[in-house]
This record gives sequence, structure tokens and C-alpha cells, in this order.
Amino acid sequence: MWTVTGLAAQETIQLEFDISFDNILEAKDYTIQFDALVDTLVNLDDGDHLDFDTENNADSWSISVDATPDYKIFLDSDKNSIYTGDVVNFSIKCENSQVIPLQNPRCRIYIDDSVPGSNLYSLDFGTGTANIQQNFIEWELPLLEPNQSETINLTLTFDQVDMMNNYNISLIATIDSVENNASLFSDNESRKQIYLDGTPNLEIKLNETENRHETFPDSTLYFTVSCENKSSPMIDDAKVFLWINENNTIYSILPGSLTISATNDSIFWNLSALGKDESSSENFQLLFNGINTHNDYNLALTAETDFPNQSDDDSTDNRSSYQVSVDATPELTIEIEEQNDKYMVEPNDILKFNLVCQNTSFSTYNSLQVQAAISGDKIYKIVSATGNIVQGEEDQISWTIPPLLMNETATVPFDLIFDNIPDVRDYTVIITGLISLPDYDFDWAQDSKQKTITTNVNVDVSIGNITCNPASPSLNTMLDYSIPVYNNGNYPARNAVLTIERPEYTDLNYYILNGSKYVFSDSSSSTGQIDLGDLEPNYDNTIQVGLRVHSFKELPSHVHNHFRLDFLSTISFEGGDDVSRSLVRDVYFDPAVADLFLDKNIVEPGELPLVVTFKSSDFGDLDIKVYNLAGEFIKTIHSGSVEKGDTYLFDWYGDNKQNMPVSSGVYFIHAYTKFYQGIKKVIVVR
Repeated sequence: MWTVTGLAAQETIQLEFDISFDNILEAKDYTIQFDALVDTLVNLDDGDHLDFDTENNADSWSISVDATPDYKIFLDSDKNSIYTGDVVNFSIKCENSQVIPLQNPRCRIYIDDSVPGSNLYSLDFGTGTANIQQNFIEWELPLLEPNQSETINLTLTFDQVDMMNNYNISLIATIDSVENNASLFSDNESRKQIYLDGTPNLEIKLNETENRHETFPDSTLYFTVSCENKSSPMIDDAKVFLWINENNTIYSILPGSLTISATNDSIFWNLSALGKDESSSENFQLLFNGINTHNDYNLALTAETDFPNQSDDDSTDNRSSYQVSVDATPELTIEIEEQNDKYMVEPNDILKFNLVCQNTSFSTYNSLQVQAAISGDKIYKIVSATGNIVQGEEDQISWTIPPLLMNETATVPFDLIFDNIPDVRDYTVIITGLISLPDYDFDWAQDSKQKTITTNVNVDVSIGNITCNPASPSLNTMLDYSIPVYNNGNYPARNAVLTIERPEYTDLNYYILNGSKYVFSDSSSSTGQIDLGDLEPNYDNTIQVGLRVHSFKELPSHVHNHFRLDFLSTISFEGGDDVSRSLVRDVYFDPAVADLFLDKNIVEPGELPLVVTFKSSDFGDLDIKVYNLAGEFIKTIHSGSVEKGDTYLFDWYGDNKQNMPVSSGVYFIHAYTKFYQGIKKVIVVR
């Protein structure tokens, strides 16, 4: 209680005090409540006083004091999963995490009551006390100061297991005080669970010595079955079973040193006694001597241990498997060999081939069919073949070869003669080698070789010196052309054609001498052709061609009295390059001069028509046309033939092609022939 005097209006005063909890004797929780009250004393003159105490002048506050012990315990082991005979070491760490000392601490280990301890394990618990009836072990520990810990050890040896079962063993560690009820500290505990595999752990391994996983007929595989005791102190009554999924008619078991007993679906043998971590191994062989079909087999071998007091389902972990494939299909190869390896052939050349057949499997084949199929261009003939030859679109040769032992090779030869080469070009010949067994309708192996044959033939076509008679022709003169053609090669030039190309400025009529057939169908054709057929080796012939130059299409400006013409002759044939030769001749003509005249240069009104006079220098076609100053076509005055040496008069009435009068202006009169071009100007005034 405090007495405060002289507290002015709106004044505040703070009073402080401390409480020390140093007299807690009982391990339990406490709740302490503080009540504060303020009242007012008014002293009277007569020495008495008034006490003003109201509910509003009071306050309360409470605090919890946790005086129960706060202890921690940690249970751990060096193994979580064990086998029969294993030793497990436990450590129990007890720690006082309270701020006051722990008087007379006690640690207990409870072992799962569902498993009688004496049937599984023996104990080593040091200074502790065992209560077997209640299935716990107890230790009394020294005084534990705050933040102090104590560690104790427990060892369980699982040497009393006499049943082939699996167990889950639970251990619970608690810490409390001797003077207190253990239930008061039920939170101060730690748990650990151990799995005990009480079934025999007999590890079995089935291995093939060479680890091939595949084999062939008449071969032998060597196997080892090893067993190791991983759990029990002693295994002395186990058996080893071996199952093979495939019918036992394809193999024989060679047991080695084993004494094997057989049931309907397995073989088995008794395993010798094995102590813990001891092992033994046995060997056996499989001889695949019963395979008489061309099939593949897949064998699954399974080795498994079994115990008299244990069902088959309990031993599934003690199992090992091995897969073996038996390849009983033939392994045959065939290869096409060319002895002379020749790609350039001449007619009647012979190419030699071998079909090399090899048996790469582990079986002997007594009756093999070998075939060569030949396709492509038919420029050959089969010769020197000992087999059966069947000719058609695809030629075939077939042989039956003697027995072929394992890794043995047989060679079958045949020849092709190239006696039917029709043309000068490249050819393709495809040879396919096949090998098969009589009982099967498919080929076990094949090889293909494609050859591009280049024919080494010579076609030497040429054109000799072309002659012409007469040597200096004029217009309308008959020309006799002699064109020598040769084939100096050793092979025919097939379907030869002689092509004659006329000069650029001429209309020509060509005809074959001593015949009525024209080379050109009409005068507008630019080339003419003569079919010569096949030019055989040593061909020597002169082609006679007659021709006549009767007119010119258009006279070049530089021509005066003759024109140089180049007649080109070309021979083409299959499979060869064209051969060409030309003959140049000068053709002469009459150099007469044509002329164009107008009767007036200016046409006044009333002076129409305009008279156009043309003097011809040669026979042929004449065109007279009118154009304006812009070069636009106005009208054709004349278009027709004229005779040599004649004079012609034509009228123009100053109109256009619609016969309408033209306007005033400058106009040009154009005259054209093969040998002449003339232009005159006239002015029309309206």
C-alpha cells in the first residue's frame, strides 16, 4: 500500500514493484491475480475522515506460472530395418530444458506388448532395471540441472527368432520424476519403430557365364546359380527350384556336379547348409540339341529358393531370372562379285559374275536355292551358267547348291555377253542375287548390283566436199548439188536425216534429182529433210539434190548485180552429234534500174488526181502506198505484179482508205519491189 499526497488535478503518478517466484515447491502450474484499488481520505476538523471508495477506482491483473517440468527425450537407433540375428543399438538422450533442476529423473523404455520380448531378442540395458512382465526397462538418472542432459544406451540382439515371420517392433522412451506420476509427463516421450524381416533372406543369383542372352541351335550355354545367406544364423533345409518356360524338347540339361530331381514343370536340388553371410554356387548347362525347325525361341529361366516351413508365396523375394533367345532362323548372306569390273563394253564383250553365298548361322543347310535375276536393258545374253535359265522380261538363273556348313562359303559363277547393243547410248543392267530354302516361300538374303553400261562403239559420220553445177548460177538456173555422206565408224548411225536449210533472202524450190518428190512442201518452208535410213559401217554415198533460185524475197541495200547464198546441209542420227557442212555460191541477176515519178509536187484545189509513174526493172510484185508526215498509213494506190521493162501510171485522188478527202499537208508516196525502194513527197492544198 502506498499513500500519495498532494496529487494535483490532471496529474498522474506511477508506482512500481517486483515479485520473485523463488519459493515454488510443487511441480504444477499456478495462476496469480493482482488487484489494485485507489480511494480518497478526507480529514475532518474533528479528527475524523471520510473514505470515498468506488468500483471505478479498482483494476485487476493475473499471471500464469508454469512450474511443471519441461524435459525432452530423444530415442534413436543405428538401424531401421533388420534381419534375424542382427544387433540394434539404441541411444536415449534425456535433457532438462526447464529453468529449475529435475530431482530424481527417471527414464523408461517400453517395448511393444504385442511381441513377447523373450521370443525375439536378448537385452543389454546396462544399469537399468527390466520389468519383463510390464515389458519396459527403467533407469534412474542423477540430478539434471537446467539445460543438462544424460545419455544411456540399450542393445537388442535378435537372436531368439524362431518363426519365419516379419515384425514391426515399437519402442517408446519417456522421462519423468520418481516423485511424480508418470502420466503428468506424457508429452515428454520419443518413439522408434524397427522392422524385423524374420523370413530367411537367401539371396539367389542366376547368371549365364558369358552373359550372351542369345544363342543358336546345337550350342551350349553355361549357367551358375549362387546363393548367399543374408539373414538367418543357419539355413540348412532350403531347396533351389529352376523353371524354364519353353518345351524341354529343344534342349538338354547337363547338371554338372548337381544331383537334380525333376517334376512336371521344374527341376530342383537341395541346398547345402549355409551360415549367415555364407554362400554356395552350383553350375549347369543347357544344350540346344533338339531344334529342328526354323523358328526363334525365347526362354525365361527362373531360379528360386524354397523352405519346408514356408509357403511358396513367402519366398518370392528369393528369386532370380534370366532371358535367353534362341535364334534358329537361318543366317545366310549373298554377295554379287564382278570379276572383271568393266563398265565400258564393246559389242560381244563378256562380263563375269559370281554369287558368293555364306552360311553365318550355327546350323548346316542341306538344300539351298540360289537365284540371279537380271533386269533392265536387254542388251545381253546369259552364257556359261550351270544353273537353270529362264528367260523373259526378267531373266533368271537358279541353282541348287550342296550342303552349306556353318561359316562355309559357296561361289556360283555366270557370264553375260553383250551381243545385242542396238544404239550408241548408256544402258542399265540390274543384277539381283537371292538365296532361299525350299520349304519357305521368301528369300533369306539378297544383294543387288546395278551397272551402267557405256557402249564403246564408234559412229563416225561426216559430210564430204559439196559440189554444185554450174559453179556460178544466175536466177532461175537449175543447180545440181552433190553431197557426199560417209560413216567411217564400226557401228550404224540409226535413222539418219539430211536437212538442207535455205538462205535467208530466197524463195527456193528443191527437188530430189531423178525423182518427183520435193524436199520442201512449198516455197515458204525454211528447211527440207531427206530420210537416209541407217548408215551402216563403211557407208559411202553421194546424195544428189536439185534446186533452183527463182526469185528474192527482199533485196539487201548493198546488192548490185549478184547475191552470195550459203546453203547449209546437216546430218543428224540417234545417239550422236549432228554433222553440218555448207556451200557458198554467188547468184547473179540483171542490174536494171527502176524509177518513180510524180506529175506534180504541189496539188492545188481542182488539180486532182495526182499521177504516179513507175518504171519496172524486173518482173515481180509492186506496192505503192501513201503516208502522212507523222508516218501514218493513208491509202494503198497499187498492189500487184508488174513485168520487166514496163512503165505503169497510177492515179491518187487525194483521199484516204475510206475514200474521204485528206486534209492539207505533206504526204509521201512509197514504192516497193524486191529490187527497188522509192519515196516521193507531195503537198496537198485545200
